[in-house]
Amino acid sequence: MFAGGIGMFLYGMNIMADGMQKSAGSKMKQLIGYLTRNRLLAVLVGAFITAIIQSSGATTVMVVGFVNAGLMTLVQAVGVIMGANIGTTITAWIVSLGQLGDAVKVLKPEFYAPLLVGIGAILVLFSKKPKKKMLGEIIVGIGLLFLGLSFMSQSISPYTDAPIFSKAFEVVGSNPLLGILIGIIVTALLQSSSASVGILQTLAINGVVTTNAAVFITLGQNIGSCVTAIISSAGTTRNAKRAACMHLLFNIAGAVIFGTAAFILFILRPSLAVHNITSVEISLFHTFFNIICTTIMMPFGGLLVKLSGMIIREKSQDEENATLEASDSYAAELSRHFDNRILEQPSVAVNRALSEVVIMGNLALDNIKYSAKAVINNDQDMIDKVIETEHKVDLYEKYLTEYLIKVNNLSITEEQHLMINNLFHAIIDIERVSDHAENMSDLAKYKIENGITFSQHAMEELKALYEKVVVSFSEAVKAREKLSRIAAENVCRIEDEVDAMEEELRNKHIERLSSGLCKPSNGVIFLDTLSNFERMSDHANNLADCVLEELEHAKARGAKIYAELAGTGASADAYHITASHPEGLGAKLVMMNALEDAGMQPEDIDYINVHGTSTPVGDISEVKAIQALFGEHAYKLNISSTKSMTGHLLGAAGAVEAIASVLSVKNDIVPPTINHEEGDNDENIDYTLNFTFNKAQHRTVRAALSNTFGFGGHNACVIVKKYTE
Repeated sequence: MFAGGIGMFLYGMNIMADGMQKSAGSKMKQLIGYLTRNRLLAVLVGAFITAIIQSSGATTVMVVGFVNAGLMTLVQAVGVIMGANIGTTITAWIVSLGQLGDAVKVLKPEFYAPLLVGIGAILVLFSKKPKKKMLGEIIVGIGLLFLGLSFMSQSISPYTDAPIFSKAFEVVGSNPLLGILIGIIVTALLQSSSASVGILQTLAINGVVTTNAAVFITLGQNIGSCVTAIISSAGTTRNAKRAACMHLLFNIAGAVIFGTAAFILFILRPSLAVHNITSVEISLFHTFFNIICTTIMMPFGGLLVKLSGMIIREKSQDEENATLEASDSYAAELSRHFDNRILEQPSVAVNRALSEVVIMGNLALDNIKYSAKAVINNDQDMIDKVIETEHKVDLYEKYLTEYLIKVNNLSITEEQHLMINNLFHAIIDIERVSDHAENMSDLAKYKIENGITFSQHAMEELKALYEKVVVSFSEAVKAREKLSRIAAENVCRIEDEVDAMEEELRNKHIERLSSGLCKPSNGVIFLDTLSNFERMSDHANNLADCVLEELEHAKARGAKIYAELAGTGASADAYHITASHPEGLGAKLVMMNALEDAGMQPEDIDYINVHGTSTPVGDISEVKAIQALFGEHAYKLNISSTKSMTGHLLGAAGAVEAIASVLSVKNDIVPPTINHEEGDNDENIDYTLNFTFNKAQHRTVRAALSNTFGFGGHNACVIVKKYTE
């Protein structure tokens, strides 16, 4: 019965954690992105993530994976690792509900656990919405966890008076090292400190665990939780190994500090040592220990980074050179991009796959350019570049295919499955484009070896076709990256133009051959080049079709489309470490880039949600940028700062302002700039512009532009427009 209870407890915990991870979704990556260099924030993020996914081991494994993939620094990682230990205490409090509910029977978990399983099962089996299914998984997991605890408790209760229990915990409690060792072994075997703490609490519920034994075992459980991360760091970069090492050092330091303090306390207070501890008291100690340990160790995070560097040393230069000589350095780099630890968070893994496909697409785009220059100009250097880039594309195809297979087997949504399937097709099309580039490099090589040159007229024809193919494929990659319907439709339009141009150029060339104006050997090379360009455009069209398919799928399931992302822009003027350029040069450039990306003119914009920090430097420079870029149209715009209502939300500011812009486009309402009073005017700002002061305004908003600027001249801009069929 006890074994069955453990099984049910562990299975319930696993289902609950899995459901929580899926419901957390892509927010994991976003949370990691907020870390910056603020260690306190990193600790809070680590605690929050672990509280969601119910596993400090899983969080640390994820951190190791992020460090290995270059998504996180060791300085960021140390804070998350510290916070993970705090977050894992949530499970202990869930288990403690058994004793907290003793006063009222209806609050006891075994009373409502069957009901939770039933409700959760109904949601899983009959709900059509993914979010409700995930909620059902969480509820079923909690119910099974409580039932498992009840089974374990019932199986132990008849034997609580047996001497073996009291003797065992007496021995363990009197020997701190033995208690810590037991905690390490049990946790290492279960691969979960939450599970091992839960089992200890079950024994405590039955009154057989002494305080000293519980304290030392709990300290050992914290150290044992490091085993998962240590195992996962095998075969990773040195920094990833250091992240796992920091986790171990942190938990050992905590065990030493608290273990020593507890040992002294129990010598001074022997009655406290042999006191039978409760489940709630274990939760209290577990929480207190982890919070205090994190508070003590937080200022020494930098020291942990240094110590991990001393333990996990860099390779010597000779070793590094030997490794590079013995293997493909680019393959080694790619292997870090597809770190299996990222698979711990399915939505993060999906986003990572998409990012890497885009990188692969841009490599193929480069190869189109190299191959065209090689053929048209008989350029040997470009031929060499094609061969080098083709090797990289082939490696990407290999690694991405393996990675996508793993991602497709994860617990992801139906739409994510569709995207992954389309990414499979995407990497095939991208690789084929690079193959065609390689074919063209062979043609270029043949031209060079045989002294073949094209006429000026023929080269101009090829350049014209090449330019259309480059635009087509770059738009296809953009469509894939941003799920842009506009870009995808552009590709379909250009594909028709490429087909028509290829046929026209082929007919013209055949006429030249027939009239003797062109040598047959030259003609074969020319026609093969046309064919390769046309096939490149076909593959670009395939990429675009997949994006449109995903849109149609979303519409078919009844997804509500609020607006369409038309374009994005970025700039970095680096004028000053904190201040923007006084003339708004960076702000003007970022808006220009967004308009260019969207294929729109300034006159197409109806509303601008400004960065609007209400500072003399920032507001004046942004207004100048708007006037310089939009000209007379600036006076027909609505301009407002929703930051006047929300305040500065740090990393979330741009996102919230973009949401406000989307709703403005959807509802044709411009939100106001509040708190502007008479006498607030600045002589350097033109108030004939419509700043939408204090009251929202109704108007047709065809497209809205949202600005957000950061320290050091880092500027970002997004344009959203009305979605039309």
